Amino acid sequence: MRASTLSLAALAAAVVIVADCPPTWSASSINEPRSTISILVDLSQTWHNERSGNQNRTVLETVFEAAIELSKRYHPPTHIRVLPIGDASLMRPPLCDAVYDPKLISAPSKSGNGFTQETRLRKYLKADCTRFVVSRPREKFTDISGAIDSAARLALGGRAGDERALIVLSDMKEDLPRGQIPPELSLPGFRILIVYRVLPEDRRAPNLLDKRLGEWKARLTGAGGRVEVVPDQGVTPGQVGRLLRD
Repeated sequence: MRASTLSLAALAAAVVIVADCPPTWSASSINEPRSTISILVDLSQTWHNERSGNQNRTVLETVFEAAIELSKRYHPPTHIRVLPIGDASLMRPPLCDAVYDPKLISAPSKSGNGFTQETRLRKYLKADCTRFVVSRPREKFTDISGAIDSAARLALGGRAGDERALIVLSDMKEDLPRGQIPPELSLPGFRILIVYRVLPEDRRAPNLLDKRLGEWKARLTGAGGRVEVVPDQGVTPGQVGRLLRD
């Protein structure tokens, strides 16, 4: 009886662990990615809270749809990573991770997150990944610089990509622990889109938002990126795609 009880307890624990893991799909024999799309998601209290849950889902689904469409225009395979902005963001594991090669026809293997079918990629990102991201616990700090540095290191870590897109979903109000120094950023060849959230305090003092966005744009441009900004309220997949292509 005791052995049976222990087995049931172990099974229950395993179910909890699996439920809290990033969503995965079985892979195909995907070649080394040539293009990258990195999507950074703010998990701090000001962006990731109960009041903004529906808005966050809409923004995530919008950006994921844009990433799918962009990946069809980029040189394949395209690596799509969703990275957290939160406490000590530098080199944290991705929330979601996929490689898309629509031109490849092969049998699925047992490891990795490779996709050859658009419908499966869409379900993975817009359903599984969205559900996983919105279920994450809120984090105390907002290390935007560390998340951007992580995305750059991952994109530049392999062969030089044909396209490098970086999408930041945040209110862009960085909040670091005492004593933490933001890293120097290097973003050569990156097309960067800041999809920003307007905070209640920004509505009372719009000049503060303009100043914050201006400082980020100058910093990212100075690091070699080409930067565009757009509010997340009402943003569309087509708008995201045009800003990253034009």
